[in-house]
Amino acid sequence: MTWTADDDWFFAVDQARPVTVGPDGPGRPSASDVAGLLRRLLVGPWIDVDADWRIEAHRLQTVVPVGEPVRARLPRWDDCEFLLLAVIRQEGARGGGPRLVPAGATDPCWTADLPPGRALLIDCRTVNPDVHHLHATGPGPGVQDLLVAVLTRERATRVPAA
Repeated sequence: MTWTADDDWFFAVDQARPVTVGPDGPGRPSASDVAGLLRRLLVGPWIDVDADWRIEAHRLQTVVPVGEPVRARLPRWDDCEFLLLAVIRQEGARGGGPRLVPAGATDPCWTADLPPGRALLIDCRTVNPDVHHLHATGPGPGVQDLLVAVLTRERATRVPAA
């Protein structure tokens, strides 16, 4: 993701990695879906426009058995500056918003409630997302699909001295 002279973000897709998913399996969301969502959320130059940003998008699926709450934990990503969470789908389940814990603390300062179609952008330099709980609400198992986008600055590659 690069800030352009037109005051907008340009998104280039890393063609070395797959960017599509099957309709029911976990994997990576489509590049156009992620780019459109991020463009809407990152309107304006509020993050460093002098840096190029790498975005890794993941789809995390949690299946919730009937009568048994699931404690879901987001993976940790090194060097993550911003983390975008969006509920893509939630059927037969309730809950699912992460708790945010200030850096260096143990108690949460806020619990998010993310219904489908809503997103949360987290500044990982100041807070960390913690566990969230999902409960099945119907006669069968519930399911939640999260879009997780990890934003990190591209580091300049150093050329070794000759």
